[in-house]
Amino acid sequence: MNNWEKLCKQIVPLIEKDVPEDLYHPLFKTFLMTIFGWEDVNIKEKVPVQMGTDTKEADIVLECDDYGIVIEMKRPSNSLGEKEILQLYSYMINLRHNFGLLIGNKVKLFYDDGNKRYPTLISEISFDPNDINGINLFNILDYNNCSKYKLLEYINEKKWEYFWPFSLIWKG
Repeated sequence: MNNWEKLCKQIVPLIEKDVPEDLYHPLFKTFLMTIFGWEDVNIKEKVPVQMGTDTKEADIVLECDDYGIVIEMKRPSNSLGEKEILQLYSYMINLRHNFGLLIGNKVKLFYDDGNKRYPTLISEISFDPNDINGINLFNILDYNNCSKYKLLEYINEKKWEYFWPFSLIWKG
């Protein structure tokens, strides 16, 4: 069983029960440690983020050598819309991390290359144990595999897949 299947096995019942965000978040941290091998020292919780005169908190930030991944958790019944994306993006900008995961009843991977006003949605993955995007992304997110370069490689592959049908038209 791969890591994505293990995660889905744990997450799907939580989604079905519509667990509150305050339970979902610490359970996800536990899965990062037990399934994906992240150590407590690399997982920051409730990271303070200054937003104007207010201080908000990013749910989880994974930090390793030269990169970080901001993870914003939402209750599975909440939609992952514009407001939630902007919240995640604000955290990514303020914490100076290019990668972000928005997690509710699905996973959305965002990337900010620093050239836009808005992050790019790279993948939207349902918690289906057979989803190849989930398998590939969460294989990379295993602590022993994870690197900025592997994440960028995945992102570039996803961008290529998006433009692939159009490249056939241009070539005639």
